[in-house]
Formats: sequence, structure tokens, C-alpha cells
Amino acid sequence: MTRHIRSRRRWWARAAIALACAGAVSLTGLPGWDQAEAKAKPPLKKGKRCDEEYKDFYDFSDVVEGGLPADGYIRPDADLDEYDYVNGQKQWDGLRAPTPDELKAISDNPDDYKKGDKQRVWAYYKKAQKTTQWKGGAVRDVPG
Repeated sequence: MTRHIRSRRRWWARAAIALACAGAVSLTGLPGWDQAEAKAKPPLKKGKRCDEEYKDFYDFSDVVEGGLPADGYIRPDADLDEYDYVNGQKQWDGLRAPTPDELKAISDNPDDYKKGDKQRVWAYYKKAQKTTQWKGGAVRDVPG
């Protein structure tokens, strides 16, 4: 019986110490209310108008004061996906896989070819075959 009471006292003592420590950390570890002031926002710097800032680079003689460009500033919705350049990441979509003869003739180092060359794409293809656990077939070739 004495052993049981002793273990209960030990448990209550540990619980009391834990609560006292948690209370002390909560009260003293948190900043006071008067310490939570934010730094004042710095004043804005005096800027220049665009036509004054970039007058050496552009001709602003035809710009109307306070007006929009003559052709408007919004492109028609039909022109939103039309670009005047070739997207280098998308230009090779749909490229066929090289034939075995073409694959033998190509280096597996893509840096041997200039960017925008289809042989560079095939070099990455050849390098992927050697360096990964690649099965060799396209997704559409897998029976399913």
C-alpha cells in the first residue's frame, strides 16, 4: 500500500512541476504588449514620369498628354495565343523518334549540337535511353 501512495505522489509532483514550468514559459517567454509596435513605413521616393525617365531611349513625340495609344491597349481575344516567335520548348512537339541508323550517327551529348536543332533533341533522347531505366516505347505503344 505504501508503494502505491508513493508513486501517486511522484506523479502529482511531476505534473505540478510540468504545469509550473509551462506557466512560467508562457508568462515570461512571450513579449509584452508594448513591445509589438511595427516600424513606421518609409516615405515614397520622388519618381520621374516615364517620358522623362526614358527620353533617351524612346521617341515620345506622338504621345498625347494623359491619353491612351491610338490603337488601344487591349489586344483582341483572337490574338491572345498568337505570337511572333517560335517557342523553343514547344517547337519539337510531335517530333518522330530517330531511326536506328540516325540514332547510331548521333552523339549522346546534347552540347555537341546547337539549340534549336532536332539532332540536339535526339541526343537527349539517346542520353535518356542510356542513363535511365527507360523501356524504349512511347506511351501510345504500350498495349492497354
